[in-house]
This record gives sequence, structure tokens and C-alpha cells, in this order.
Amino acid sequence: MASRLTSLKNKLTNSHNLILQKLFPSLFETKFYTDLFVKNEHWNSKDPNDDEQLRWTAIEGLILQSGINAKRNKIVEIGCGRGWMSNLLTQYGDVVAYDPIKPVINHAKKMFPDITFYSGKMSTLIEKKKLSNNYDIAVCSEVIEHIKENEQLSFIGEIRSILNPDGHLIISTPRKEILMHSPMFSNQPKEEWLSEPQLQKLLEANHFTPIKTKRIKMKYHNAIAPVYQVWIAKAN
Repeated sequence: MASRLTSLKNKLTNSHNLILQKLFPSLFETKFYTDLFVKNEHWNSKDPNDDEQLRWTAIEGLILQSGINAKRNKIVEIGCGRGWMSNLLTQYGDVVAYDPIKPVINHAKKMFPDITFYSGKMSTLIEKKKLSNNYDIAVCSEVIEHIKENEQLSFIGEIRSILNPDGHLIISTPRKEILMHSPMFSNQPKEEWLSEPQLQKLLEANHFTPIKTKRIKMKYHNAIAPVYQVWIAKAN
């Protein structure tokens, strides 16, 4: 009886989410990421989980290899979620971070009160001058794939606009190439994976020169595969 009730509850929840996603996409997005980054114990802590740690190891490696850690940098994290990476980035500079989902940012502020967090659209924050135009490093991890395909070019352009003339962008996202071997499953509001050539084209179109790229291997559909691509690019 209990299992039947649980099954019925799950069906009702899924139906509610589908209706919400179709009729009120912004409300669904807020609910989804609040449930994930505030309520889900695997994704709401101060410390990175195993998947996140893989990404941080690659990103920190690029920071060290590129030598951009030689000074105290002004750093901005784009789409910071609950702020775990923002916190780790404070080793390399003064960090400002933003995410469009306000309840998630409120959670981040409670965990990391010494970091400046903003919520809202990046374009609005730029317009209101909450995000300046002189950051040395921008970090954008697992965000661009959740931007509509026809908006990804302008999204990278907005990041470019808040960097110093010789600033650096570190960006990570899943590799679309992986879908040739295994299908993608995601329950997130938007999924627009990019291939490595697609991401390189977006970077170069926005006056970035790619310096180095890494692939991150992890378990995917019961196999170990290079799922993530991580790039560091210099503004030009």
C-alpha cells in the first residue's frame, strides 16, 4: 500500500512539474533549482560533491598552469548556484558571483557571508552597474548549456563586456560529441549541449583567444567517458 501511495505521489508531482514547465517556465526554473541547490542534500552543501570536485580540479589546474594566479585577481563567477566554487575561488582573488535564481542566492549568502552575491539577469546587473567592467577572471561552469541556443552568442558577449581588455574566461560545459555514443537524459529546464568546435566558434566570435582546453572523464551511462570540456580563453 505504501509503495502504491509513493508511486501515485511521484506521478502527481511529475504531472505538476510538466504543467508548470509548459505554462510558467520561469516559475518552473526557480522551483527546479531551488529544490536542487537548497533542498537536495547531495547538491546543497558548502563543499563540492564528487562530480563538482572533478570540475574544480580541472578549473584550478588551468588557473595554475596559465599563471593568472600570480596576482590577487578580481574574479566573477557567472551562474554560481549555491556558491561552492565562488568560495574556492577566493584563494585566487576577490570574488563577486551571481545567479538568476534568488532563493539559491539567498542560500549561498547564508553559507558564505563574506562573498558578494547578486541575483537576477546578467544584463540587468550590468546595466545597474552591480557587475563592473574590469574583472580579471570570469568563471562560468555548467551554465551555457542551460542558455537557449539562439542566446548563447550574446551570453558570451555579455561576459566579455565585464572583463578587462586582457582578462580571462574559464568555461566548462558538457561535450555534445558524447551524445554520438550515448543518449542524453536531463530533467533540467533547458539543455543545449555544445560541441567543442561550437564553443570555440562562440569564443572567437566574441573576441576571445582559446589558450587551452581539457576534457574531464567521469561515469556516464555505465562507462567512463570524457563528458566535460573546460576552456581557458584570453580576451583580445
